[in-house]
Amino acid sequence: MSQLVKHLANLGYGTRRDITRLMTQRRVTDTHGTVLRAEAAFRHDDVLVDGLPLDPPPAAVVLLHKPVGIRVLDDRCGQSRRIRSAPRAIPVALTDDGAGWPA
Repeated sequence: MSQLVKHLANLGYGTRRDITRLMTQRRVTDTHGTVLRAEAAFRHDDVLVDGLPLDPPPAAVVLLHKPVGIRVLDDRCGQSRRIRSAPRAIPVALTDDGAGWPA
């Protein structure tokens, strides 16, 4: 199974059979206009379907378990939350938009 066919099907462009049909109709190209084959190496940002860029890939979801003893502090300056644990653990800041960075 081609990674490109699977990727396009997972993004909702159709079934794997539909994607294969799109490729044989030469409707899947790269940004330079080169028709992509099912076995072609690709970067998400370089693939076009009918001349349009792909929809963004689905976002990752991170679930955290907050054990007893972990404090959650509210940073009133913004919408971030700081989670602190034992001294050897790394504090992490979370935002409502899903971005995170070491605190």
